[in-house]
Amino acid sequence: MIIAKKLKRCFCLIVSTGSFLIRLQAQTSPAPATAPTPDLTPRVIDVKAINVDSAVNSKVAYAGDIIRIRITNPIKFLENRPTDKSRLVMYAEGIELRGIYSKWYSEYTNQDIRDHKVPDIGSYSDVAFRLIRNQETKPTWDFFYGNTKNWYANKITLNLSLGWEQMVQLDKGVDPITKKPADTHITIYYYETREFIMWLLTFLVIIIGFLYLAIKTDVLRDSRGGKSVGAYSLSLTQLLFWTTLVIGGFIYSLVLTEIPGVLNSSILLLIGISLSTTGVASIIDLPNTNGN
Repeated sequence: MIIAKKLKRCFCLIVSTGSFLIRLQAQTSPAPATAPTPDLTPRVIDVKAINVDSAVNSKVAYAGDIIRIRITNPIKFLENRPTDKSRLVMYAEGIELRGIYSKWYSEYTNQDIRDHKVPDIGSYSDVAFRLIRNQETKPTWDFFYGNTKNWYANKITLNLSLGWEQMVQLDKGVDPITKKPADTHITIYYYETREFIMWLLTFLVIIIGFLYLAIKTDVLRDSRGGKSVGAYSLSLTQLLFWTTLVIGGFIYSLVLTEIPGVLNSSILLLIGISLSTTGVASIIDLPNTNGN
């Protein structure tokens, strides 16, 4: 009888200990892992410049080169297009670059996208933009010039992205290879340094030529009866001064923009005033020339 009681007590103790260990294991065991929710947000994961002559990919771009922006979830990005006429535009530091557009899948309407008529693009896609420089893109290049460190710098480094016109740009994602935040910067060069030096030397030659004419000849001096009277003419000197400034500004603008028509109406008006002043001064001096 005593042995039976002891066996019963041992059995109860074993059962209680086992139950305690099972509960303890259940509390300390980690919960089963759940599959992470895939990120379907379109993001920029790479930006490269493609030279039009050598087809080399790099982080340096010149006017005329191709900017290739790689994005994730391209179908989702297409579905976010506001209207069929919305254009895909490149962005720099969050600013829309007017005139820098891409025709990426623009032949498909929003209805085609909803009807799944767009061919399978994959998990990412490359969008190409041409870095053109003309009258339409002049505000964009003015933005570049205005954010350059100094007047003689020939480049600017910017973080690029893309987005639909008058919308917001895509955020940058994670580089699938390095697993680090994507490198979206590109350095844009306006012109070659040797080209700028060549034009600068040309302008210096023009200035030296004007100084030679002013000092060694009588082209800027008043004349009476066909003979120089020694004094410099204010109107002729003013005309030469403004002409020199306009030539210098024209050369610098031409080097930056490669657009021949950079002389605006204000500059032409300034030259016209100088010419008019010179002409009026010559008419006033005409009676003195005739000896009256």
